[in-house]
Amino acid sequence: MARVPWIDRAAKCVAVVLILLLAPGYVYEHRADNLAARQHPMRGVLIDLGGYRLHLYCLGSGRPTVVLDAGFVDSLEQWDLVQPEVAKSTRVCSYDRAGSGWSDLGSKPRNASHEALELHTLLTRAGERSPFVVVGHSYSGLIALIFASSYRSETEGMVLVDSVAPDEMSQFPAKRFVIPSYQILLLRLAAVWGGPRLIGLCGATGAIPDCPRFIRAEMDNLKAYGESHREAGEITGLDKITLVVLAHDPRVGLAGPRDDAFESAWNRWQHEMTRLSSNSSFVEVSGVGHEIQTDQPEVVTGAIVRVVEAIRSSDTQEAAGIRGTISPTPTRQ
Repeated sequence: MARVPWIDRAAKCVAVVLILLLAPGYVYEHRADNLAARQHPMRGVLIDLGGYRLHLYCLGSGRPTVVLDAGFVDSLEQWDLVQPEVAKSTRVCSYDRAGSGWSDLGSKPRNASHEALELHTLLTRAGERSPFVVVGHSYSGLIALIFASSYRSETEGMVLVDSVAPDEMSQFPAKRFVIPSYQILLLRLAAVWGGPRLIGLCGATGAIPDCPRFIRAEMDNLKAYGESHREAGEITGLDKITLVVLAHDPRVGLAGPRDDAFESAWNRWQHEMTRLSSNSSFVEVSGVGHEIQTDQPEVVTGAIVRVVEAIRSSDTQEAAGIRGTISPTPTRQ
């Protein structure tokens, strides 16, 4: 087949134009990644899970071991105001989920049950000892629920920090994180040229040294978002696990445009999650929105320490044949 000269010239012109347009974005992203790596150096260790590594950062000593899991689109630095304070009382570990912060991309599927398995493998290979108190903010509340259910004999406490609820997707299917496949593809492509970083999608704390990797991981999470809800929804009870549910002030609301119906449902879900345990309490945190761990970290720290102390007290009392509980009466702080 004969070559058409003008088509060759047009193709070359298009290639040159694309290079001129995209090259600055590529340079920007490369430099921004390097800057993030310098400003947020890795703390802790990388643990091999079999072909990929996850970043784990632990402080303090004592039992139980508290495990902090950050919300969607962020890294372990989300816990910077909480972890050092909890470490004054016991051993406390935070980590970057696969693809976030300093962690490598992980194996698939990227649903909450697989991430709970990864977390348990990470703790085991790092030599961290049970019993565990799992703390999950927002999306990672689903992971915390599945972790506590799957490893019930190793998990004695849980704190849900304004957690996503299993009923969210079934009752509001179009409300949260529903992105068409073509938009996910565009975001992944745009990440190479700095697009997501420019609009603030590379971590609320800015601690993402590889934005394209991070966007790829988070988009994989979104594909499995509905499945993660269904998995967590299958959990009907966690016996007498020591549980505290922290909820944002509905008068302040979640980030973004206010939706009164969704706010009402969210508040109801938080109350309902206390029913998972006969040893639970509910706290509505006055004057704060979704990011309780950064806006009022002392409330989150206090809840975690109360759970730790309740477990220690319970262990002591059980030795004498007595079981202690946290008051289930709803409170406000």
